[in-house]
Amino acid sequence: MSCYLHSRWIVRFVAVTLCVLSPAFSSTAHAQDSFLVGDADANGRVDLLADVHHMLDFGSTPNCVAAADVDENGTYFVLLDSLALINALVADGPAAVGECREVDESPLSCAISFDGCPDEPLDLGPDDPDRTLTISSTEGGVVSTATVTIELQNDGSSIDGFQFSICHDEGLAIDASDIVRSSDLEDVDSPIIDALEVLDDGFGVVFLANPILLQTLGTGTIELYSATYSLPNSIGTYEVIACTRTVGELETVPMVIDSGTPDAPTVENGAITVFDPLFVRGDADNDGAFFGILDALYLLEWGFVDGPAPECRDAADADDDGVLFPIVDAIAILEAAFFGATLPTPGLVACGPDPTEDALDCADPSPLACLE
Repeated sequence: MSCYLHSRWIVRFVAVTLCVLSPAFSSTAHAQDSFLVGDADANGRVDLLADVHHMLDFGSTPNCVAAADVDENGTYFVLLDSLALINALVADGPAAVGECREVDESPLSCAISFDGCPDEPLDLGPDDPDRTLTISSTEGGVVSTATVTIELQNDGSSIDGFQFSICHDEGLAIDASDIVRSSDLEDVDSPIIDALEVLDDGFGVVFLANPILLQTLGTGTIELYSATYSLPNSIGTYEVIACTRTVGELETVPMVIDSGTPDAPTVENGAITVFDPLFVRGDADNDGAFFGILDALYLLEWGFVDGPAPECRDAADADDDGVLFPIVDAIAILEAAFFGATLPTPGLVACGPDPTEDALDCADPSPLACLE
């Protein structure tokens, strides 16, 4: 789990908070009976992005001060309570976040009446056609890797942040190091929230720019992340889709934040097609053809003089024993070229997939290998 606050933001946050805000207290009676701890904007659900942004709207009081008292000490203070809500992204965050409370249990109150503790989380509303979260589709050979990109097409007003989870079909695998932020996000200075958690079947992210610095993510095409998956040894199509999962202690639905208002983007899901790469057996240099001496020399240079590694290891595995040994495979190539020995399927003339299951792959098959 990667979740952190930037030190420069904390300094600015403390300074502005101490100068502008004082602890909020209200004992005004009203018809509101209950609330969810953390539901500062009083919409019947706890959404980290929306509620933290609402709490950071300097000069205004949260719609439900009692719900904004995340640490439940009877006093609402922007710095401490927003940090407490952000800490719900980690496993040891405040346990009370999202729990139902009665208003009369708190010395604080809510300024509006709302469905405080609904049986099910309230929907964000219809998908916004002006904002589209897109997961690209791609392909790759068995036992190799493939990279999808995740971007947001924002044809509405500028957004302040986003959250979503990405789920994948069984067979695909990904680690935190395989998920890379785009330059568009790297250019955001000191975001308040920049969280990533790898899940059993995908990963979840939460990102919020710094409203104190008047930062936004802009409009147009916003590149968000690239995610590189390890592919299985089985051909087929594997879905990569936006989903709802729990990140830390909070449910993470696909969402963007526009001036503090949560919005559900339209989602275009992706997929990875896993195929058996086609190659010519013994084509160690991956030029699309078998040339005995050149291919043998390529393997020997890789093995002994730090030459480039084979791009299609299945093709370089001339004897198809599932292991690359430069001398052994080079000898097999030379025997086929000069002494009439045969090479395993698909052979040294025809092209085709590897019939043998092994740990080798053909991550970058030659586009020339199977031309008519």
